[in-house]
Amino acid sequence: MPKERSAQRNLTDEGIRDAALMGVVFRKYGISFAEIISSPMYRTVETAEMAAGTPTKITMDLRSIPSTVEQAALIKTPPKPGTNRLLITHHFVIETHVPGIKPGDIGESEAVVVRHVNGTIELAGRITLEDLREKRRRAGVPKSRKDRQLE
Repeated sequence: MPKERSAQRNLTDEGIRDAALMGVVFRKYGISFAEIISSPMYRTVETAEMAAGTPTKITMDLRSIPSTVEQAALIKTPPKPGTNRLLITHHFVIETHVPGIKPGDIGESEAVVVRHVNGTIELAGRITLEDLREKRRRAGVPKSRKDRQLE
């Protein structure tokens, strides 16, 4: 993995807006996270910070190809009771570990929600960018100037 920012793919202006939009929606609906775990890539750490706060852990386990035992364990371990965990990772990690998600199902800035049931994980749903934009509209949060320009 490249250590220098210039050798990595970084967030675009659109990616920055998407991460900020996630944060708006999370705050508006009172969704909080006891743990925020991120891949070490600059773009994932910055997404975590804009969407939910400073990562509580940054780990290569959320960046590894091929999958590792540690990666599988991180994803399959449930959060503490009554809390939520946010993983900021890459599509290939989600495609490998979330039942019902196949390659191509998850786009940039999109997410899946899983629940832990009897030691396994189940897909609870997908969150697309359009879903986030709709939540913003329903919550009455105004569009940014940039969002208006994109329309």
